[in-house]
Amino acid sequence: MFGWICGSMEDLVISQFGEETWLEVLQLSGVKIEKGEFFHSIDFPEEYIYRLVDCFCTIKSMSQRDVMLAFGVHFAVYIAKCGMEKILLCSSTSMREWIHKIGEPHRLMRIKYPTANLPDFRVEPDANDPRVVVLHYYSTRSVFFEPLVEGLCYHMAQNYFSCKLDMQVLVSEQIDALHHCSWLVRGLEPLE
Repeated sequence: MFGWICGSMEDLVISQFGEETWLEVLQLSGVKIEKGEFFHSIDFPEEYIYRLVDCFCTIKSMSQRDVMLAFGVHFAVYIAKCGMEKILLCSSTSMREWIHKIGEPHRLMRIKYPTANLPDFRVEPDANDPRVVVLHYYSTRSVFFEPLVEGLCYHMAQNYFSCKLDMQVLVSEQIDALHHCSWLVRGLEPLE
């Protein structure tokens, strides 16, 4: 797991709940790392993010889904704060265009880090309504990251493209070692 994910979690907790809460999360989780040491391109054990999120949920009495939704929103903020906003935007000028390019940053990362465990995305038009798309997410990770994807999409829609997105889970399933989730996505057009 790249440091981007754990570093974003650290930034979320510190910026919204304070450094004391982050230190408490680290202590409870047993993750041994100093503040700010989640270097973006370094691979950290996968279990770190699961332990950090679980401990934060325990400390703040929040559901994992609520934390991961907030994490998805904050991940976009964090990426922009780290100077990577252009990569996050994927040269998109609309939410419809962005959602079709949602997997582009991971495709580029695969070139630089061919052994990285990165998700895949696929977008298809809805057969019944041309204003709607179906977003597919494929990952070797479990259902854990689904709300992060939703939070990221909601943030991009609202803050970059003036859209009010609605995402409805159609399928969330495990197929052998691969997790697949698909959402019906509405609200890709800017609000008037």
